[in-house]
Amino acid sequence: MGSNDWINLTFISIFVLLVLNKLLFHRRFTLLISGIFNRKYLSFYLKDTPLITSTFNLIFFPINLLTISLTLYFIVKGYYVELFDSYNLELFSLIIVALFLFYLMKIVLRFVINIILSVSKTARQFSFFKLTIRSFSSIVLLPFLMIHQYSGLDKPFTLTILLSVFIALLAVQYLYSTQLIIAKKQYPFLYIFLYLCTLEILPTIIFIKFVFIIVNNDFHGF
Repeated sequence: MGSNDWINLTFISIFVLLVLNKLLFHRRFTLLISGIFNRKYLSFYLKDTPLITSTFNLIFFPINLLTISLTLYFIVKGYYVELFDSYNLELFSLIIVALFLFYLMKIVLRFVINIILSVSKTARQFSFFKLTIRSFSSIVLLPFLMIHQYSGLDKPFTLTILLSVFIALLAVQYLYSTQLIIAKKQYPFLYIFLYLCTLEILPTIIFIKFVFIIVNNDFHGF
């Protein structure tokens, strides 16, 4: 496999999954893009059963995993080009594993907190909000990823744009999610506190630490 073949296959996989979701759930897919920030999509599908594990959300999970992993790959590769010049696929694989474990840890922590505080129903709704924002972010990131990879423009410039968009989407996700749980009176203050500390700040710190371990140690042994 050529040096960039796996990147092409990753993009193809993302587009195949997006097309599949659009064909199967045309109205929902369109509403996700057009109605997320006016909460039309959220209010329309909030009563769906199952809420979290619907086919639409399950298809979007690998889309998000691949898109975010590819974004992190380009960022890490761009800023550590000398270190990772020969380890393209290995680095991408490590990032996917790290991101998957990151999501898994957040799911487990959220499940434990929901049981302790007995807020399962409202917590499921909030998880749905998070999944929706994450799915929307994947769609927004995709054209910037393609511009960085295929446009032929100056790589440092396109990488800066990609990083800026990624940070902006993370900020919007955290602010929008926090605003949602504060606005909804069903969430006790303790849940809000534990959500911010345990489900956002702690996993993010651990994930960043994991990436730094990879950068500083793991690839020196290759």
